[in-house]
Amino acid sequence: MFKESSMVKRVLASFMAFLMVISLMPSMGHVFAAATEHPGYVTIMVVDGESNPIQGANVDYSIMKDPSVTDGDAFTTINSTGTTDEYGVVEVLDATQYIDGCLLISATVSKTGYDNATISSTAISSSEANFSVQLSKTVTMPDIENVTITTLDADYTGTRARTYYIG
Repeated sequence: MFKESSMVKRVLASFMAFLMVISLMPSMGHVFAAATEHPGYVTIMVVDGESNPIQGANVDYSIMKDPSVTDGDAFTTINSTGTTDEYGVVEVLDATQYIDGCLLISATVSKTGYDNATISSTAISSSEANFSVQLSKTVTMPDIENVTITTLDADYTGTRARTYYIG
């Protein structure tokens, strides 16, 4: 009886450890299959916080050969700008220009009313890779009549003090 209980606990512990290791592995969270609306291209898809496509976002991108790859085909760096379509997608590289295991992409995505987002020197894993970028809405302070927000620039001395501001 004791050996069976001990064995069950060991199997359960091994299974739980396996699940924990799997959950800690980095995922390719931003790389998916090519956008279905743009077959034959490496694409960048821009979405909002609810995964809705953002049309009209500006995408400044560079595609370059990985400097750590010293052999293989020559590649001329691409520096370009595009605007996302109604699907939130911009084509950045024709599949015929793809060189397996050699290319990196960097991009800055911007749109009025949203915070900028970037892709930094990320490997392009296939000739039809799609990089998904999520933009967050810019938070602005509302204008409230007769209210002034003032920051206090002071050093904390460790003693208790009372500060009053009447204005």
